[in-house]
Amino acid sequence: MPDVDLINAALQTAGRVALSFHRKSPKTWNKQDGSTLTEADLAVNEALHAMIIQAQPNDGWLSEEGPDDPTRLQRQRCWILDPIDGTRSFSLGRDEWCIGLCLLEQGEPIASGVLHPSSQRLFLAQKGKGTTLNGKAVHVNDGATLLGARLAGRPPALRRVAVTEAKPIDVSYIPTIARLTMLAGGEVDVVASVGPKHDWDIAPGALLVTEAGGKITDEAGLPMRFNQAIPRQNGLIAAGLARHAAVMKFMEKPTS
Repeated sequence: MPDVDLINAALQTAGRVALSFHRKSPKTWNKQDGSTLTEADLAVNEALHAMIIQAQPNDGWLSEEGPDDPTRLQRQRCWILDPIDGTRSFSLGRDEWCIGLCLLEQGEPIASGVLHPSSQRLFLAQKGKGTTLNGKAVHVNDGATLLGARLAGRPPALRRVAVTEAKPIDVSYIPTIARLTMLAGGEVDVVASVGPKHDWDIAPGALLVTEAGGKITDEAGLPMRFNQAIPRQNGLIAAGLARHAAVMKFMEKPTS
């Protein structure tokens, strides 16, 4: 089975599992870092692991909701995922959550999928073959300046990239992967996040952006490489190729 077809099948199964818990007061815990964990996160993680590792037993595995197996660093291919990105929204019965799954080869995304179960929107991407939304090709919006650009981020990022000609959009309730699908699908023009981000918060959406004609880097403009010993990135800036350059030019300006 081609990798993208496996991703599609796995996400469809995972989406059904997640929806079986949605708005039904799932058991909830607080993790050590203060973030929320529900029984749905664990069930989705288990469903994805069962399907993926059965199909590709020699691949590595890195999930937000599982122990970090260091043998992933010796594998040529590694799966990285967030079983439910937006657990806080999920636990509150809201719809701003998604399931993200990505296959890496030597640290680079080669196939990826993000499913929004509440709206049944499925984004898929293969390296060199573009990004689709429910089977139809999508593309990022681009432009040479930030004039009128829809800038999606939480308040810290919006302050950091505050420009009068851009249109800030506070997406505090929308998880990072979902913001990247918004960019790939043309709903926003720039996604910005400052401060450390885990690989699983970015990787499933990164390939969607690049295959839709965009560019994604850390907040310093450096390329991202996933599945390292410490799976974290230094924030992110994602946009069309020309607009990404405009964002980085602005961020180089000294802050007062």
